[in-house]
This record gives sequence, C-alpha cells and structure tokens, in this order.
Amino acid sequence: MKKIKIYFQNAENALGKQKPEEFENSTDHMAYAFSKNENVEMVLNIDEADYIIRHPDIGIQNEPLNPEREIIIDYFDSDNQMSNVLGCDTNCIMSRNPLLYFKRSCVDKTKNPYEYRKYNSPYTPITYGIKESYLNNISENENRNIDASCLFNHHDNGGNRSAVAQFMQRFKEQNTKYEIHVGRIGGGYSYNSSKHYFDQIKNSKILVSCNPDGWEGDFRLFEALAGKALVFVDDMMVTKDKGLKHKEHLIYYKNLNELHEMLAYYLENQEEAKEIAGKGHEKSKKDFTYDSNCEMILKEIRKSNE
Repeated sequence: MKKIKIYFQNAENALGKQKPEEFENSTDHMAYAFSKNENVEMVLNIDEADYIIRHPDIGIQNEPLNPEREIIIDYFDSDNQMSNVLGCDTNCIMSRNPLLYFKRSCVDKTKNPYEYRKYNSPYTPITYGIKESYLNNISENENRNIDASCLFNHHDNGGNRSAVAQFMQRFKEQNTKYEIHVGRIGGGYSYNSSKHYFDQIKNSKILVSCNPDGWEGDFRLFEALAGKALVFVDDMMVTKDKGLKHKEHLIYYKNLNELHEMLAYYLENQEEAKEIAGKGHEKSKKDFTYDSNCEMILKEIRKSNE
C-alpha cells in the first residue's frame, strides 16, 4: 500500500526535538502517532503533502485554503474557549471547508438527554487518547493500598467537580475503614512532570472522576483507565458511542445518590471491581490511544476518496 504523505503543522517536537514523556500538548502526541504509523510518511514541506493536518490557531480564518487536503483536529475545550483564543468559533473554522473536521468538545450538556452539537458542516467526534509515555510506564500493581481516590479539591467552591469532591470527603469521614484520598496532586502536562499523579492512580483500586461542567472528556478519564483503576465518571455520550460500557469497562453515575450506591457496592466487592477495571484497561488500550485515533483518521481519509 502506498504511504500517505502527511504534513502535520507544528510537529517539530513530535518529530525528534522531544521524547514522548516530555510532550505537553495533544497535538504533539497525535503527530507522534502519525509518525509511527506504517502507512504514513511525515513530510516537512507542505507542498509535498497529500494531506495537511492542523489544530485551529490564531489567523487560521485568514490563511489560504487547502480544502482538498486540509484536515482539522480541534482539541479546544469549548466553543467559548475557541472564540476567546482565535476570535472565531467552530462554524468560522468550518467555513474553510476542510476535507475532514475532528472535534473533541462536541456534546451539548445543556440538553437532557445530551445531544451532539450542531454546526454548519459535518464533523467526526474525537477523544483525547492515552499517552504512549504513560502506557510504557504501566506495570502490574497487585498491592494497591488506596481503596478510592478523587483527584479534585473538596474545599473548592462551585461546579460539579467540587460537588463530587465534597461528596467523597463526606464519604471518607463516614467510612473510615477504607483508605480514601481526596484532593489534587500537583504536576504538569507531561509524564515526567506528573509522576506523583500517575503513581496515585496506579496505587488506587477505584478512581472517582467527573467531567468539566461545560463539556465532556479530559485526560483524567483515559489516564485512570490506563492505570487499571475501576473508573467512576459522570454520564457521558462520546465514550458510550465509542464502546465504553457501563459495568463492563467502567462505572457511569448520573447523580451523587448513584455514586454513593455504586461506590459502596464496589468497595465491598473488590474482585468484581478489579475485573471491570481490567476490561476497561484493555478496551482503552485498544481503542482510546493516540495510535487508535490516528487509525480512525486514516480510515476517514480513505472513505473520503471512495
């Protein structure tokens, strides 16, 4: 099979300047995944490329169009964040008429039930992935000494995450037979700067997480799944549609009452919790890495040529 020539904007770090464990942003991880793919040849000259991949950046709306070759991977947290950074929103970027548009924050959480956001052009949902540097540093840990961790601060005010942390702090005080950690653990965006955070996950049997209020999906979910903890997370849409199933790979909760009920159950039924955590780890390693995102994008490229 002829290799696809890819020009990935601002891919210098991923193409040799840094090691993967030093990467600090998603585009570096994504570019690195393309650079390793046997069906891809990365090129540094845009004119040689079959396809141009980029994350939206300042000035994009005023630059020359390459609609037959341009692929957008939009990792912005929200349309508001995009507008604040770029001065234009998703529809503005889509007006460039890219060949393909992949969007991470694409769920309207103001609707009940949640819906995919509607834009002027079609797009494909994408998630963050498990960082290769994290997978490379996973080792089997049979002696997890923390029953449950919640890596948000309970003394913060407002928002779903602080509500979950406050619930976990009360649960901890009422269930002293369990070793429970509540609170953020410092670190940076790279593996090397976040080792204490990753060690906390690897030492936890259960990891209670929560999405940001305005959108769904962040690194914590996939890092926890990769670390083989049983993950609890508030109800989601994209991950469900991509195959992460309740009580098979992780635990979804709709409210704090459900969280209380299921947390109490799985703390008492640790073999069942461990089995689900193992399946979640294998599923995420197979379908929620930057390598699997790369394969999904290549598949969509091939479909566009049919």
